[in-house]
Amino acid sequence: MTRRGSGRSIWLGVAVLVAISLALAWLLDYAADVSSHLTVVRHYARTWRWMTPEQWELGPERGHGYHLFSPVPYAPYVPFEFLQQHVGWLHGGERGRFVVRLGGVAILVAQLAATIAIVRRMCPACSRSEGVLVAVASNLVPQLRYLHAYPNADAVTILAGTLAFAVALRVLQRSALTLRDAILVGGTLGLAAHGRYTVFVVAGLLLTLFVGRVVLGRLGPRTTYRFVGTAVAIPLLVAAPMHLHVYNELDNGHLLATVDNEQLALSTFEGDVRDVSMTAEFVRSRVRLVPTVWQSTWLSFEDYAELRGAWLGVLLGGVLAGVVGCFVRRSTIFARHGRVIAICAVAAVGITWAVGMFQRVSLLPGRFLLAAGVTALTGVILGNAVLVERLTGVRRPVLVSATAWAVFLAGLNVWGIARVAAA
Repeated sequence: MTRRGSGRSIWLGVAVLVAISLALAWLLDYAADVSSHLTVVRHYARTWRWMTPEQWELGPERGHGYHLFSPVPYAPYVPFEFLQQHVGWLHGGERGRFVVRLGGVAILVAQLAATIAIVRRMCPACSRSEGVLVAVASNLVPQLRYLHAYPNADAVTILAGTLAFAVALRVLQRSALTLRDAILVGGTLGLAAHGRYTVFVVAGLLLTLFVGRVVLGRLGPRTTYRFVGTAVAIPLLVAAPMHLHVYNELDNGHLLATVDNEQLALSTFEGDVRDVSMTAEFVRSRVRLVPTVWQSTWLSFEDYAELRGAWLGVLLGGVLAGVVGCFVRRSTIFARHGRVIAICAVAAVGITWAVGMFQRVSLLPGRFLLAAGVTALTGVILGNAVLVERLTGVRRPVLVSATAWAVFLAGLNVWGIARVAAA
């Protein structure tokens, strides 16, 4: 594959993702909590100052606002909000809403680049065009396309999770770690600390792998302390002030703050904290929600589309086959440690799901799983390619697997857009 051909593949992949997100950005109505997100974006576009506790004391804004204190997830949207405020013909109405949503398209490009970096390290045997196709397919999850089409805190959270896996793979594959690796780990942890709490599972995995690699590398006490200290100090410096700000305002001792958490439902709106006992019915209610969470991982947004039945079963079969493929050895598709990161990403999705199911009284939205889910899907696609290689012997199994996933997921997006347009 020539460098020019690789460049064309990347631009084509960017064009497909951008086209879907632009269509949704123009067609979608407001999401249920978009007013909270827009409040934060407009605040920073107008004042350029940190939000104060008084702005989030009580009411529905505060109910959605626990993760909104940091300006970092909203930084890509602020220039577009500033633009639509100060350019007369862009101001207000459908056009103004569309302009602000372009911040999600900016995040999209960074998200694709981070996924391509993972694929290249996970599958060095893949051609450049195959690597781009795998990355594009992984980013065609309709939940992610939706998130790149309106202001929210999830998009940067997912980007931070994807970057964390990319850095983790780099840490595992390097023959010798340097201070630059420690700085990369620390910077990634700092970005993750400004996102939703669901990315903390991935951030913890990155830190664990880095510390383990440093300790097992026998670098000496002085170097070990310098590397680990750097990786820990950076996120503390760039994120601790924000978290102290949030917890000082919350003052209720809860880490994972959500509107429908049993213990926060009343404290959010009335300041009354109540205890909930862990009964058998509580556990059974979580178990009953499992199919709904699986379904919402792929689509399920109000006024977008609902995916159920046989097609959802096809997705489940493809995912399970890909996970099995990640455990199949004697394949040249996965690089050293690439298989490990793929399995870790799948495990991180499961852990996030389990923690979330005990945290929320209603369904856990699938978008919360995507901090690890994009990397997990990348591993699943390559795992499918391993099975295709073993069962059929085709020459380019990665191309077959990635094309099948890309076509299927692109079809889901087109179906969703058609439903929105027809509504």
